[in-house]
Amino acid sequence: MEKNWFIFKGDHHLGPFSSEELVKMLQHEKVLPDDLIWKEGEADWLPMTKHPALLAFFEPPKKEEPAPKPVIKAKPRPVKIPVEKTPVDEMPPPLPPLPIEIEINEEVIEPLPSFEEVEAQHRGEDFDEPPMLPDLPKEEEIPVELGEPNLVDEVEEVEIEVEEEKILFDDFAIEDYQDEVEEDASDKTGEHTINPESLWEEAPKWQKGAMVFSLIVGVLMSLYFFEWEGDDYESKRFSGLTIDKRKEMEVVLTNSFKRGTKAKMALSNTGNEIWLATNQPGEASVYLTMNSIEGRINSTSNLPIQLRSVGQLRAGGAKFRELELVKGHFLAEGEYEAVIVGYATGLKSRLVNLMKKYPFFKDFKIVKKFQPEFKLNLRFLYSTKRSEVFEKELVELSQDKRKTQLKPFKELIERHKTFAGLLSNIKILYSESLKKMKRGRDVTLFVKRYGLEVEPILSDLLLDSIKQQGKFLNTDKKKTEDYQKLIDEGKDIGILVSDIVTRTRRYSNLTNKKRAKLEGIFAPRIEEILQRSSSDVVRIKAEMASFLAN
Repeated sequence: MEKNWFIFKGDHHLGPFSSEELVKMLQHEKVLPDDLIWKEGEADWLPMTKHPALLAFFEPPKKEEPAPKPVIKAKPRPVKIPVEKTPVDEMPPPLPPLPIEIEINEEVIEPLPSFEEVEAQHRGEDFDEPPMLPDLPKEEEIPVELGEPNLVDEVEEVEIEVEEEKILFDDFAIEDYQDEVEEDASDKTGEHTINPESLWEEAPKWQKGAMVFSLIVGVLMSLYFFEWEGDDYESKRFSGLTIDKRKEMEVVLTNSFKRGTKAKMALSNTGNEIWLATNQPGEASVYLTMNSIEGRINSTSNLPIQLRSVGQLRAGGAKFRELELVKGHFLAEGEYEAVIVGYATGLKSRLVNLMKKYPFFKDFKIVKKFQPEFKLNLRFLYSTKRSEVFEKELVELSQDKRKTQLKPFKELIERHKTFAGLLSNIKILYSESLKKMKRGRDVTLFVKRYGLEVEPILSDLLLDSIKQQGKFLNTDKKKTEDYQKLIDEGKDIGILVSDIVTRTRRYSNLTNKKRAKLEGIFAPRIEEILQRSSSDVVRIKAEMASFLAN
């Protein structure tokens, strides 16, 4: 029974085995059908299921299908059905349509009584049909006696007899008639009512200009001497702040705008609102953008944070209620760089924009000094805690973060040293095993010692390094590259061991000369991997020292 089969398992070779041993190992699931096998004389490794020598163990036997039974088809017999034909003259006449009965409930709707009927019933008279109206008499035939001027209060109904017919006038007709009488009376007395629209149309151009100018000057003066916001808004301004913060905000408002723009921001006690205090005059729509300052955020994440909000500036105060998270995963306490851009609104802004359209007002002081836009930059501590408490927590967080950031450096250095130690151990094991070998197949002595002393540690370290690399795959490109170099080093060690086993097995007899030759072949490769590992350790230590210095 010739043993010439080798199995590639994990990162090393196993064997040699005979064909019967391969089949038994496969039946007991010690090897898998997809494991690679090879024997001397073949060009490449092949899976067990695809190797020509083992196809008979994997192809299932073909089952012979039974011959189909013959099907006998019977011819159908035609069946005749007698049909009686009825003459046309003897066919019965068609049935008449059924009557459809529809019940309609007719309700008699009585017409509504007319206005004349209602009046007649009110007077107690019977009303059958309305009589024909007689022709209206001329104005001189209708005697009208005017009493006091206030006819509406004293007279509710006026009856005028015309050919023994009564005509009822309502109050609106009396009022219209009274207005006509009053106009006639005023014309007789010589009184004349002045219409403002006719006065404006009849006024000359210089007088119209003077009136417009006076109106604009009056409005501008009111803007300077009156407070449009009112006391109600000032009482609610800076609500939700502590007494000390509110006093600090009020101090900002007392600064004169001529000495420059002053601004301050504060977070409410609940942490849901941000107040802005500034000596910028007038009303404005303000847009807030907050960017986190690196190293001043109470968060373990290094990603930047950006927030946005909108508010209305009135009487020097603006409140931002809703914050929009633009960048970052969550809102964190810390110090932010705030940028506030304001656009003037309100009555004063509209009046100044209107005055700019006319060349007459371009040299006015209010037009020249008016600022439709303004921008503020200030640092803001977004935290409900006192500044000294926040600073203490920030120092503790910085120390913890530094330890966390130093951990990958230390792990990389320790893993490179572990790989170098395993490689040195492999060199010693091979040298000791080679001295005891008489034939190439005796390399199993080295394989057994390698499987017990080196392979478990190397495999576990290699798999954990791949897992650690995944943590930095999308966050830290530099750490991802460092772990990739470590993984490549572990794979090179596994390939080296596989080549040692394969190359040694080729010799039928091992002499001292052949042993020295084999050691001379693999010694440079071992030294090359050790040198590369040592260089990576020196580089990582330098990077760690630079990190600590900063």
